[in-house]
Amino acid sequence: MMGNSLSCVWLLFALSSCPNIHSADLLLAKKGKARAAIYVPAGVMDSKDKENWRSLKKEHLTARVRESVKDLAHYLGKITGVKFEIVIGPQAKGDKRVQILVGELALKEFEGLPAKTKHKQGLRVVVSSRKIGLFGETGIGTSYAIYEFLHRLGCRWFMPSEFGEVVPSSPDLAVSQMNISTAPSTKFRGIWYADANFLRRNRLGGIYLHAGHALESYITEKQREEHPEWKAIVGGKPHPVRLKWIHPDVATAIADTIIARLDKNPDTISVSLSPDGSVKVFVNGKHVKWVNRKGEVLEKFSGYCAPASFDVTGIVKSGTENQISLLCHRSFLNELGTGGLLAPPLLYREK
Repeated sequence: MMGNSLSCVWLLFALSSCPNIHSADLLLAKKGKARAAIYVPAGVMDSKDKENWRSLKKEHLTARVRESVKDLAHYLGKITGVKFEIVIGPQAKGDKRVQILVGELALKEFEGLPAKTKHKQGLRVVVSSRKIGLFGETGIGTSYAIYEFLHRLGCRWFMPSEFGEVVPSSPDLAVSQMNISTAPSTKFRGIWYADANFLRRNRLGGIYLHAGHALESYITEKQREEHPEWKAIVGGKPHPVRLKWIHPDVATAIADTIIARLDKNPDTISVSLSPDGSVKVFVNGKHVKWVNRKGEVLEKFSGYCAPASFDVTGIVKSGTENQISLLCHRSFLNELGTGGLLAPPLLYREK
């Protein structure tokens, strides 16, 4: 046990002591002095809004960029041991420092837009012979660009808090020229039980997909009373919460409720079709069991997939373009023989 602990400590030490970047063109710090400064558009650093990693509202994205810029200065300082100034607005005449341009200032300086994406999460990182540009399609792309740059310098955040970070040491910091235009390969990336810093630094967020347990909530108590045939029979008695998921009227009622909510709140981005974690599928009072190719009963899987295929049909027919989310366990999808994939438009999150 002690040997394993020492190995982990040694690994972290080795990572934190990586050598200076070689064959670089642009010097950011040398001999205890910063040769660069960070230039940020007006209105970013004085934003008073609280960041919300699940939101794409302008004020929340501005707050995200603000915190990202603070991190950029903090970690450049931690790498080199010197302080990097954050300057509001363009570089003043006579200021000869290397410019690290953020957001709109970078967009004005460098030709070419970031990678274009449907949900505006594209980012661009440019290092020329004299300047650096970190910007995106929107604020979230700009934040991603900042952490992409820090990632390429060797910064990592494996766990929340300073204990979980790895930051290289390079008093004479230089970076090679590069021109990167890219975007996340998924619409949304998220993890539970982490603080705002960890989520931001690992470039999580995007188009927030609601995938929490919600399916039972679309059927009201009044509907359950009016339609006792919808209730699942558990232990010989109608269950107050469990439903006969494959009953066609249940699927229709769920779809109608979701469509009504979308009509009332047109700004809704996504809806969840995830049932309670312990749900089982009941048809005519009997628990339906899924069986894999080996003939093994997949008890846990039965509550996840069956109802969604019916409900999605009703929602899609309504003509909406909202995202339909389904929380699912990949191991059960693999056992079912799907190769870990669900047919569109369903999405799943590994667990």
